[in-house]
Amino acid sequence: MLAAFDLEVVVDPDEVGMHQGEPYFYWLPTDVRTLEAPPERCRDRRDWAFDAGGADADAVWARLTVENNRDQQVRVDDLAVEVVEDEATPGGSVAACPVGGASSEPFGLFVDLARDPPGLQFRENEGEEWGPLPGFELDPGEQDSFVIYVAGRSDRLVSWRLVADVRSEGRTSKLVLQDGKDPLRIAGTGGVPMFIWTDAEWERFLP
Repeated sequence: MLAAFDLEVVVDPDEVGMHQGEPYFYWLPTDVRTLEAPPERCRDRRDWAFDAGGADADAVWARLTVENNRDQQVRVDDLAVEVVEDEATPGGSVAACPVGGASSEPFGLFVDLARDPPGLQFRENEGEEWGPLPGFELDPGEQDSFVIYVAGRSDRLVSWRLVADVRSEGRTSKLVLQDGKDPLRIAGTGGVPMFIWTDAEWERFLP
């Protein structure tokens, strides 16, 4: 198989490894006040929200790691966003956890789902100029990893994934980058009520 090299997209906050000050907001398709108590730690609430049919709210960090385990060099380029499903956010509510501390400016691969078609930009670090994502090459045994920052549309629930061309030994194959076997999901929450867990109950949150 041409694309026989290891790849992983992770969205779990601990595995992405961003700053402790990032907010953790999750959209739920129902009133969050009808759900069981969330995990105490904000960084542990993603699985809880997704198990209830939820999605990341408005913006999210992820991390892509690829490793070439072939005996020939592999080149990955023509990276693009593929929208699998796009619908109006169907009401619901937001479980908000505005952690204190400074949030990161977007860097790495910026996936802008608010544009039509969705935009892709890249910069290595905060403060640098944005530009196109360059194709990258992996020698045998080499690994590369970078963060992905995703911004959703204000009123749309979008399922999406990344696709790319993988070239090696004169052949080309398509590569699909998503959350395991499933596309990634992000919900725009403009106008959706937000709630914060305080002690033993949900209270209305006004950002």
